[in-house]
Amino acid sequence: MATLWQDCDVSIVEPAQRPSPALVALASACGISTEYRGHDGIMHACSAGAMRAALAALEIDASDDAACERAMFDLEDHLWQRIVPPVTVLREGHSREIPVHVTHGDPVEVAIRLEGGEVWSAEQLDRPVPPRQVGVRKVGRATFLLPAELPLGY
Repeated sequence: MATLWQDCDVSIVEPAQRPSPALVALASACGISTEYRGHDGIMHACSAGAMRAALAALEIDASDDAACERAMFDLEDHLWQRIVPPVTVLREGHSREIPVHVTHGDPVEVAIRLEGGEVWSAEQLDRPVPPRQVGVRKVGRATFLLPAELPLGY
């Protein structure tokens, strides 16, 4: 009599399917879950194949660890090319840190203009981050704190 899938423990990820640290880091950086809670309430690791398929859907090569490391470097470069993240979401009453990228050594301030025209300042935090070479430009990162008191808005 053949064994049915219902009779097997399908929650176990075989060692050959366990994702490498490079794959897990890349998937996490791209917003892809690397584990899930099963119907039994237990956390399970996603397989390497599932993570690679999700990354492939985003047109990211994760075929091996070297590809994952290249993709992670490219992703970091892309983030450092932006002055600020395209979207930042805060929960009401909670503050949030955001990175601000400028040419290394340039001063920077962050002001938040609310829907009604009022302007709030964000506090710069002491978070030293080494500059990064992005193309021909040396980019610095400053970290600012968006205040918890910001009113609800867009």
